[in-house]
Amino acid sequence: MTEADEVFMKKTDKSHVQYSEIEDLYDRFKNGEVILGVGEEVQKLINDLSDDKLDYSNNTVIDMIIKKVLDKCEDEKLKSILENSKIADIENAETKGRAYPKYFDGSYYIEIDRNYMKRILLLSDYLATVNMLCEQDLIFEKNKVNIEGLGKIPILKSFYSLFIARFLDICLDRFLKNEEFTNDYNEILMKLMAFEKEYGTKISDMFVDRSNNIYEAAIAMFVGHEIGHHYYRHTDEKIKEAEIKRLEDTYRVDSIKAHQFFEYNADAYGTGFAVEYMRSQYTEKTNTVLIHQMVGIFIPMMIMMFDADDLFDDEKKHPALIKRFLRIKKSLESRTDEETIEEVMYYVYYLFDVLGIRKKVSQLGV
Repeated sequence: MTEADEVFMKKTDKSHVQYSEIEDLYDRFKNGEVILGVGEEVQKLINDLSDDKLDYSNNTVIDMIIKKVLDKCEDEKLKSILENSKIADIENAETKGRAYPKYFDGSYYIEIDRNYMKRILLLSDYLATVNMLCEQDLIFEKNKVNIEGLGKIPILKSFYSLFIARFLDICLDRFLKNEEFTNDYNEILMKLMAFEKEYGTKISDMFVDRSNNIYEAAIAMFVGHEIGHHYYRHTDEKIKEAEIKRLEDTYRVDSIKAHQFFEYNADAYGTGFAVEYMRSQYTEKTNTVLIHQMVGIFIPMMIMMFDADDLFDDEKKHPALIKRFLRIKKSLESRTDEETIEEVMYYVYYLFDVLGIRKKVSQLGV
């Protein structure tokens, strides 16, 4: 066993992440700390998760993404990497994500930080509420058959707008505090349940559906970046050193610039990986990815930009965050049409304003 293997094995949390979280949630529900809806349904979920078989990760979402990509994968090289992946969602990781060198057992290890995953989820929730507010007319059109007394629709729309606006503030507060179950969040969920019971709407289902779509896209991008390092063999020291020498000789760059080039490659790979996952998972008939899903691709980078003091300076072997952001945007542009990109960037720049990122990049005029 190599030293790196031993470190990885010791740091890996072997538990099923979602199973542990839902058990903790159910205990808090019984103590009156959170609102989960019907306790029996939650208990059923616990039972289902206890039988869940995870092949590639201790995180259900990551495992699902890998399996779905494998179902449609025609790239034999990627297929081999995914079939031999071991992706650990662990607490207190040293970095947000890391791809380890290929190990003696032929596995491709990736380590991701659980707290970073949580922050991605919280920002996904916020973006879902933004999307629901922007699309309220379409939402009411689709759900009006479930509303008794169509004459009440104008009043309901006003109530819905106020409700979602409040929900918006609460979800932003959760992200800023890095806290999933705040008192305000529990309270508004109770109001939502009452509203749905009276008017027969399915706002909570729409919220969960949108948030899940965004979160999965963000995680596919995040994990896809690390898979990209394996795909381009950046984790193979001999091949990496040979590629660094080639870049130095060809482009007259130093070793640090060469490593930054690797990060651009991994970002582009992660973008493509996320887009292909969304197309295979949600759009088998139309081959169209929804706008809010594509915005999810930018969420991992936006969190890093939110945390950073400086977006313009390179950080050792990693390029400046603003450079990486623009490269991701360019990569996405090559995979969709101009109109779609314009809508996606509307949401992205809105989040820039809300999170204070635009102030950091104002000198670029975005």
